[in-house]
Amino acid sequence: MHLAALVHLLLVLAGRQGGTPDAPAFYSVGYDDCVAVEEQHQVRVGSPRVVLVAAQKPRRVSIGAMIPWRAPSFERRPYGDCTDAFRRDLADSEGTRANVTQFAHVSPLPQDQSDYGIFFAVPPSSAIVLGGAPVALGARERRRLVDGIRGSLPRDWRVDRTLVRAYRYGPASGHTIDELYVGVPTLNPAGTDPPIERISIRRFFLVDGRLAASEKYDRESGVEERADTGAPELNYENWSRSETEHTVAFISRDQGHSWERLSTNVGFEGIHWIVQSLRAGLPEVFHRWLYTPH
Repeated sequence: MHLAALVHLLLVLAGRQGGTPDAPAFYSVGYDDCVAVEEQHQVRVGSPRVVLVAAQKPRRVSIGAMIPWRAPSFERRPYGDCTDAFRRDLADSEGTRANVTQFAHVSPLPQDQSDYGIFFAVPPSSAIVLGGAPVALGARERRRLVDGIRGSLPRDWRVDRTLVRAYRYGPASGHTIDELYVGVPTLNPAGTDPPIERISIRRFFLVDGRLAASEKYDRESGVEERADTGAPELNYENWSRSETEHTVAFISRDQGHSWERLSTNVGFEGIHWIVQSLRAGLPEVFHRWLYTPH
């Protein structure tokens, strides 16, 4: 089997072929080896799940011990040995407490669980999952992708002065998804470290070569991107991607007609698990937040 096939695992999971569930019923989040089970989740001991982690192949696990949420008031915390992981309430993007009813241990995970500390868990289904570490594309393929989205770049951007990075998830079952980063840097004086003062970036998501969504953001050397998180020192290697925000996987729950991007954003003060619809505006369809006290 080719390395690409090992790293970019298309997971078509045998399961029921019913209607596509809404995102909060499909997605759950985990920390260490504990999954937060919300009221809408159908979970019992022995239930199979698929764990999704940034830069790791999807991993099939089973639900082990179930730990009730004994929280008659807002001030009480979960009961059991998942307390160390979930010491605060899990919340949505508005800060509203998620309706967690219990916690569940998952196994088997690797003996060294450091790569699986923060994850999504999804039920077996017919979903297509493009996950694992992406392949960094070479210069020729990057140029081809930029040519395809040139009309979506700001008019005053000269392509010959841009920096470009591109990463591919797949191919599998005829599908690939590319993350394309195009940036216009403002450079520090020659010989200065870091070489890049600040950069304006456009990130494009291309499904099977077709533009599906995009977003824009700026990065600046010496400026924190999350509270209590080290500020970046931008160079020609690290300019494109944040050190805290990572794509976990892309999922299609309707046989490739539409896609969702799963990502995590981990900082000193907390963890975000985010699912966005891969279409104009990248609307969120699922978001969970956990404050991590220190």
